[in-house]
Amino acid sequence: MREAEGAEVASVDQEALAELRELQKTDRDLLELGTRAFISYLRAYKEHQCSYIFQFSSLPLGDVATAFALLKLPNIGELRQKKIEGFLPDDSVDTTSIPYEDPVRERARQKRLRAAEREKQRREEYNKAHPKRRKKEKAPAEPPKRKRKGKHQRILEEWDELAKEERLFKKMKRGKISEAEYERLLERDGQQEDD
Repeated sequence: MREAEGAEVASVDQEALAELRELQKTDRDLLELGTRAFISYLRAYKEHQCSYIFQFSSLPLGDVATAFALLKLPNIGELRQKKIEGFLPDDSVDTTSIPYEDPVRERARQKRLRAAEREKQRREEYNKAHPKRRKKEKAPAEPPKRKRKGKHQRILEEWDELAKEERLFKKMKRGKISEAEYERLLERDGQQEDD
């Protein structure tokens, strides 16, 4: 007896689902309402304070999408990289071609679609006329450029150079090195700094 009741409930659910999907195929407003409700439900579930109880990872996304009678899954971040089981999208319908029942809203939507199509064509023409620049291929390894030294660093180096000259001069005055050796050491220090 219970199995018969379960089969009857499942067939009623399938009939209701098919009827809701048919309604969505004729009125874009219903399609958008169902999609927004599904997205709100997912985000509320994901951001709930009791995340220990309401674990988003354990939510059967396919069954929830089916419960909202969606024709196709929306393209949102919460569904990316997720394996969704239990949802069969209706691929026979192009959701962009579903009109609003309200003629005013439909005219506005058609106007937006035409504007978007013109913008897309304009962008394609621009891209054809202006091909993207390719990344420059790396040139053979050049010697690294010297880093420019700051003013403070240059002042410190000049003081160090003066201190070396002073030490050499004192050694020459005390007779520890000759005047020729003093000149040679000064020239060597000057050449090392130039390199």
